[in-house]
Amino acid sequence: MGLLAADGHCQKYISKRGDCSYRIKIEQAEEQVLKDIGEFYQIPLKYRERIIANKNRSFWSLSFPVTTDKLLGNYLNTYRADIDLFFKSLSNEEQNNFMRGYFDGDGSIVFTPQGLSKQGYMKYRYTMGFSINSKQQSLLRILNFWREKYNFTLSKYLDKRGNGTWYYSINNYKNLQTIFDLFYSNAPVFKNERKYIVFNNLCETMKEQYKNNEFLFS
Repeated sequence: MGLLAADGHCQKYISKRGDCSYRIKIEQAEEQVLKDIGEFYQIPLKYRERIIANKNRSFWSLSFPVTTDKLLGNYLNTYRADIDLFFKSLSNEEQNNFMRGYFDGDGSIVFTPQGLSKQGYMKYRYTMGFSINSKQQSLLRILNFWREKYNFTLSKYLDKRGNGTWYYSINNYKNLQTIFDLFYSNAPVFKNERKYIVFNNLCETMKEQYKNNEFLFS
């Protein structure tokens, strides 16, 4: 559901007899997660190209009916209305799964070397973040609720380009280790492998430097 909240939308259909049904579509510029989901549920993966800023970009998508809970479709409208109430009704593990899915869709993880310190140790730039459109206030409430629940330190700023997007970033390495454990300790079936590898490398390097009392993160 977190992945759908990031990159999905729901279409509502009314039949001639007045029956209501929903179909959900999710589209991303990365193939791997959607391919894994499609193969698991035997849903065909679709591909298309779009021209964005005069460049061809590739996109993959899945489309499937909602058969278990029609109310699910209501949470995936343009403004994601009341999805924060849905989030709060979940168990702790389900909430963490939701946030991992949201991270896989609209999150980012950066871990890059910044050069040697005066003591000769490598320093790194590292940050994890989420981007949320300011119109989707319910998603902002989810992130704030999750932050307060685990006492994470967040920085936020509004995109100066005027596209209405908020960026939230976390730079505290202890917070990042906690988030990594919350996201991946239950060995999730679906995850963005690229982001997982970067996140895991970040945490393993942090552990090693912490063990050696180097603390050389910037």
